[in-house]
Amino acid sequence: MKHCLWIALAVVAVWVSGCSSVPTRVDKGPVRASTFSFMPSKAPAGAVSTQKRQEAHQMIQAAISRDLAQKGLKQVATGGEVQVGYLVVVAGNATTITYDEYFGYGRDAAALSEKAHKALAEKKSRDYFEVGALVIDVVGRKDSELLYRSYELTDLQKANPENRDVRINGLVSACLADLKVAP
Repeated sequence: MKHCLWIALAVVAVWVSGCSSVPTRVDKGPVRASTFSFMPSKAPAGAVSTQKRQEAHQMIQAAISRDLAQKGLKQVATGGEVQVGYLVVVAGNATTITYDEYFGYGRDAAALSEKAHKALAEKKSRDYFEVGALVIDVVGRKDSELLYRSYELTDLQKANPENRDVRINGLVSACLADLKVAP
């Protein structure tokens, strides 16, 4: 079972680094900004969302805000010099679900999700597995240029409410580890 999970993680890693027109890693050098804001939510006003999912979004945003503050970027409600979007992909034996409420429009969410699903669909093992990927984008607000994109993977079978915050903080830190900020 554990062997199967590592194979699944390896398949997803190949997915995100594979040859495709959708870039999974982008780094155009130091980001020149002092403020950031999150992409506005795409969820329609009044949309029904589970409490658990909202809590996850709050944890992800808090972790991103802490990490970027340590790099010198101050969060503002709207109109930051750069915008930060993130995408969560959860994949198992039969399904791939993408949570893209805060990823922005036209930012490759569907293509990234499809890429993950195809990579996992080719996996031959019948053992149960569930993996997750967090993709974080930093985009220039004025020109919508993708300045930085990174991702991290995790084994979701070991996830539980007690370690959720620690796991999210670790994923975000790993995603943003290579991001450089210049004033």
